[in-house]
Amino acid sequence: MLRLILVLFSLLAPPEDSVLELARKIAAALGPREAVALTVRNASSLAAAEVAGVRREIESQLRARGFTLASDAPATVAVTLAENWQGGVWIAEIRHGDKREVVMVAPTRPRERAAATPMGIDRQLILEQPDPILDAVALESLLVVLEPTEVVFYERKEARWERRQAIALPQRVWPRDLRGRLAIEGDSFEAFLPGLACKGKVQPEPALQCEESDAPWPIGAPLKKGSNTFEAEKLPPFYSTARVGEYSLAAGVDGRTQWFDNATAATGSFGGWGSDIAAVETGCGGGRQVLATRPSDANETDAVQAYEIAGRQPVGVSPALEFSGPVTAMWASGPASVVAITRDLKTGQYAAFRISLTCSR
Repeated sequence: MLRLILVLFSLLAPPEDSVLELARKIAAALGPREAVALTVRNASSLAAAEVAGVRREIESQLRARGFTLASDAPATVAVTLAENWQGGVWIAEIRHGDKREVVMVAPTRPRERAAATPMGIDRQLILEQPDPILDAVALESLLVVLEPTEVVFYERKEARWERRQAIALPQRVWPRDLRGRLAIEGDSFEAFLPGLACKGKVQPEPALQCEESDAPWPIGAPLKKGSNTFEAEKLPPFYSTARVGEYSLAAGVDGRTQWFDNATAATGSFGGWGSDIAAVETGCGGGRQVLATRPSDANETDAVQAYEIAGRQPVGVSPALEFSGPVTAMWASGPASVVAITRDLKTGQYAAFRISLTCSR
């Protein structure tokens, strides 16, 4: 059996650069677009959240290079995160036939670490249905749901939401992976879809009026025409953003999350997150956290985890909240929670959840 061992060595490289180098060397050693079985073992002092971040970044980089991850693949990659007296040593072992090769890296760790203690992450089911959900906003006694063909209004009846009225949207040929966003203030609301902006009232009777528009969505950037990504000057296309202190984060189409400042100038990036991110203000830990999905595709289960930023690197501060299918959208819903839309892989049902954090006691 060919046995290829990759031991990664670079004394000055930060962790994210080390993982990029690892993925590059693995890709060079394997056949193009090959199926790979990946395992990661921690034999170091790295926290579980940091190990999970390394694994997510390796997976993201391999997928970006056209590889498929499968547990029963003939090519196996076993990564060990170890330490010696000088610091960290990462070792990756690939088995595929009879060959062996060794490369090493000793990543430095960020000088600043998050001081936040682990937090709880909770979800509350808002609505579940067979029809696709793009966004949902629950008020005290009213629920507004944006679907591809209509805006639906529900009234609370005891512990249930009861359908009250639906208003049809203008007919369109929508792009693949359709996205939509709701913004509600008082008795008025706005609905955003690709090339379409709608304004309406929720009280006393729901009403809606739509017009062609490429205006910015509530995140402050317009949706790129014919695409499901946003665009902003000086930034490559991105899926979602989150504000952290004086900087903002943008989840890019290349699988990396970019830092940018108030002038929308990119100042760095890291990997390991999925395409949906949103910031929350909880007062826990550092006060502001980012909820992020993990890298996955439409045929995989997904998860949401909370992070704080230390040394411009994400540090997990909650366990991962697992879902039975992909997260198709995640939008901020007030300062302390987000709404996540999921699609169950077994039933095909769509569900809207409210996700929030709780401080550790």
